[in-house]
Amino acid sequence: MNIVVWVLVLAVIALAISCIRINHQQHEMIVERLGRFCKIWDPGLHFLIPIVDRVVMDASLKERVVTIDPQSVITKDNCTVRVDVVVFYRVVNSYDFCYGVDNAAFGIENLVATTLRNIIGDMELDQTLSARQQLNDKMAEMINKPTEPWGIKILRAEIKNIRPPADVQSSMEKQLKSER
Repeated sequence: MNIVVWVLVLAVIALAISCIRINHQQHEMIVERLGRFCKIWDPGLHFLIPIVDRVVMDASLKERVVTIDPQSVITKDNCTVRVDVVVFYRVVNSYDFCYGVDNAAFGIENLVATTLRNIIGDMELDQTLSARQQLNDKMAEMINKPTEPWGIKILRAEIKNIRPPADVQSSMEKQLKSER
């Protein structure tokens, strides 16, 4: 009889300890009760109701980085360039981030690819190579609008590299040498 009581006491203690959750700084936890959204937990100590409550997401509010694979883009003067882009974003609304988008990084990657084609498609090669900061600003602004319903804010979009084809690049180098 004594052993049964001790097993029950240990089971109750284990259940109580498993219900304690500590949420860290720069994180928010999304809690569902019986499968429906219940609340958002800020940093600190919290208690789950066993079996009824469940943490479905631990959303980090820190800045995140998405590196976009090199994209082939055609300029207005029909020159194909390869562009490398890095996007910096932050989750500003964890509810929308949890329920608004399934894979944010994949969504941002596709938005960048289409936006890049739209922006650079309206520019000539010389403009593209010389107006990097304008491209960065315009791209961040255009990507920010569709990501708002996802609870994401685009902080920056940076073009790492713009590479024209090898023959165009050698022609540009020859022209530069002849001008000197």
